[in-house]
Amino acid sequence: MPFYDYHCERCGPFRVLRPMRESAESAACPHCAIAADRVFTAPFLAGRGSDPAPMRDPFGRGRFGHQCQAGCVH
Repeated sequence: MPFYDYHCERCGPFRVLRPMRESAESAACPHCAIAADRVFTAPFLAGRGSDPAPMRDPFGRGRFGHQCQAGCVH
């Protein structure tokens, strides 16, 4: 289940874990129980730390979709 962000007019922003089928519905504020509307934010993309695995094409064409040749740096 994904998290969705909501904004309560009285208490401010909060996040709710709920099924996708309920994403368009308002959510009750956890502090005051007033119905709050969903707000749209940038998606959360979890990283792998400071040394992520290199991006590779599944067909072996290298990181940027080209065939690596001698002296290729990426």
